[in-house]
Amino acid sequence: MSNAKRQLHLNAFIMANGHHEAAWRHPDTDPKQALTLQHCAEIAQTAEPGKLDSLDHLSVGRAGWNIVTSAGNAEAQNFNRDSRPDHERRYERATEFIEVAKKLWDSWDDDAAVIERLAGGRGHRVFAGIPIQIADQLEQWFTDGAADGFNVMPPKLPGGLDDFVSLVVPELQRRGLFGTEYTGATLREQYGLARPTNQFRQQPNSPKENAA
Repeated sequence: MSNAKRQLHLNAFIMANGHHEAAWRHPDTDPKQALTLQHCAEIAQTAEPGKLDSLDHLSVGRAGWNIVTSAGNAEAQNFNRDSRPDHERRYERATEFIEVAKKLWDSWDDDAAVIERLAGGRGHRVFAGIPIQIADQLEQWFTDGAADGFNVMPPKLPGGLDDFVSLVVPELQRRGLFGTEYTGATLREQYGLARPTNQFRQQPNSPKENAA
C-alpha cells in the first residue's frame, strides 16, 4: 500500500470574463477579449504555475468535461418547450449524450486530437475570506471526505485566477495538500485513471484465443 499523502485536485473553471454575472463590468476585465485565443492563453499561463488543470489543446490534454443539464426554463423555451424536464429525465438525456460523445471520441486514435471539453453551471459552494481562511475551508472539506478536489471559479478573469494561484495555492502547498508539480501530462493521468479501451479498435487476441 502506498504511503504517499493524499492530495486534492484543483481545476481552473473558465467562463469568459469570470463567474460573477457582472464580471464584464469590472475594470480589470475586457469583454472584447473574453473569447479570443490570447485571453484563453493568458488564463492557461496563469493556471500552469499554480499546477491547476485548465484548457483543452492549450494545456495539452489537461481538461475535463463538467456534465451539467439546464439551469432554468429559458433553455427549454428556446426549443419550444414550456419548461425543462425533471431532474431524472434531464440526466437520462445527459447520459445518452455522454455515450454519443464517447463513441465520437473513439472514432479516431489518441494521437489524432485531444478531445475533452470544459462546460459550466451555477449553484456552487462559495469559499471566501483571506487566503489562509480559504485554504482552511478547502482543507476541511477535503480532509472530512466531502470532496477530492475543487473547480476554481474566479468571479473575474484573468485577475481572480491570478489571485488564487499566487495567494491560495502556495498555502495549500505549504500544508502538503496540493502538489508542486504535475503528476501526469493529462487530466486523466493527474487523477490516476486508466485510459479506457477504444470500443472500435480491434484488440490483440488473448493467449487463449491464439492457442485455439
